[in-house]
Amino acid sequence: MSWRRVYAIILRYSYGLRHDVARLFDLFFWPIVDLLVWGFLTVYLTDVGFTLGGLGLSWLIGGIIFWTLLYRSSQDVAVQLLEDIWARNFLNLFASPLRLSEFIAGMVLVAGVKVLITFLALGLLAWLLYHYQVLALGLPLLPYLAVLLVFGWGMGLVVSALIIRFGSRLQVFAWGAAFLIQPISAVFYPVEVLPPPVQVLARLNPPTYVFEGMRQVVLHGVFRWDQWLLAQALAFGVLAFSIWLFAWLFDDARVRGMLTRLD
Repeated sequence: MSWRRVYAIILRYSYGLRHDVARLFDLFFWPIVDLLVWGFLTVYLTDVGFTLGGLGLSWLIGGIIFWTLLYRSSQDVAVQLLEDIWARNFLNLFASPLRLSEFIAGMVLVAGVKVLITFLALGLLAWLLYHYQVLALGLPLLPYLAVLLVFGWGMGLVVSALIIRFGSRLQVFAWGAAFLIQPISAVFYPVEVLPPPVQVLARLNPPTYVFEGMRQVVLHGVFRWDQWLLAQALAFGVLAFSIWLFAWLFDDARVRGMLTRLD
């Protein structure tokens, strides 16, 4: 792998982002809308006296910020691929010495930087509007961020692989794939409220441990290293599978001559 070519992919996507107002708008608009909606709900519930036994409802705001990291990391990976397809530039990239591994690395790194920018913006806005300090989680914040980023990249690569194999008619999943797992991710409620069979699925879902763990830190000041290690192992397992799937379906589409018919 040549990191110079990876850097070239990063530059390519960053130039497009800097000179496209619509992309910058998308980077902040919907995450800020989500934060405002859940933030105002939190303020209302606090005003009417619903404070979860006096412990407050700050975990709702934290939940939407962390959830934004997950769905944005997944969405950004897949949408970047779609933009190359829409511009009919995808094949041009591989007419160069660019390797598939370098293309994947460039995509996920750009998505990671964009997600961190969104995270910082939401953290600042949450502090200004609701006096919520996302950094108050301290050191546990970093391992939680790692799980969400890695799992989001994996989901984005799975969607990208399916788009390459079956065409851009599956592009709806670029925006909606993450929301398919939101009900079992325990973003705003504990796993225990789910039906027992659904709880089994939730326990196989890495983000579940992140949101459950975040509430443990916020409400009880306890960080569960065992759950985090399990979540990290599951997330990296998903990422490894997604890279293999992307490479397999890319080669399959190339052999079938389908790469020239992407639209």
